[in-house]
Amino acid sequence: MARTTPVVVVLFSLFSALAIPAAGDAGAHVPEPRVVAVIRDCTPSFARYAEDARHAIARIAGRIGPGDTMVLIDLGGRFDARTQVDDITLDPVPAQALRPPATLLEYRKAQATLDERWGVANRETTRFLERLAQPCSRNGTDIPAVLDYTAHMLSTLQGRNQLILLSDLETDTTGVRSSLPPANAFRFRDVGVTAMFVPWKGSAETTSRMDTWREWFLKAGAASFASHDEAQSRKVTPVEASQVPTRASSPFGHTVR
Repeated sequence: MARTTPVVVVLFSLFSALAIPAAGDAGAHVPEPRVVAVIRDCTPSFARYAEDARHAIARIAGRIGPGDTMVLIDLGGRFDARTQVDDITLDPVPAQALRPPATLLEYRKAQATLDERWGVANRETTRFLERLAQPCSRNGTDIPAVLDYTAHMLSTLQGRNQLILLSDLETDTTGVRSSLPPANAFRFRDVGVTAMFVPWKGSAETTSRMDTWREWFLKAGAASFASHDEAQSRKVTPVEASQVPTRASSPFGHTVR
């Protein structure tokens, strides 16, 4: 929590009712809410990446903040959203807490609100990750069913949408394996898509497969498509840090420390 210096405490006691002109724009910048959907492959063919995928999910969860939603969808077996989907939705910060304060009293109220919302966000994210600590294991990979569910879910949620695929992108539901996208077309309008731990990058054949997936998502309306191999996926975090501040704006035009 941000704390005032002794000088500021004295000023606050003398002038708490005095309106001090706020620096900059008088309006509040409210960051756009985000929806981050993560598909986690729980099948034996992806087992070698299971621990890396868990770390990737933790890094992604560390980037979300107030106003954001994160959804984890397990891939494997006959898909059932009742048992294979978990999510966390964090309440946004009220606009007044993001508006430059006119008085020290407004500053203290705004900082208290930010402390409360970020405290809840950190606690809820920790609980969310604790629920995912147990490794998942399922046989059979029905990628079309999971993508169908995910596309519909994202279309119903408001925010800047991202889809993270932690999978080898190989369907195996009837004993026939395929690394090609579904035959049916789904809608991923304006969704940023990232495939991680892609096992077949490098050769001309595997590059062609990834190009096929990229074309499929872009035709589905995706805003972008990126893919990372094993080494890249251990370093990259495909979600930007939350733009919600942890400190309120100061009526003096700088952060009160």
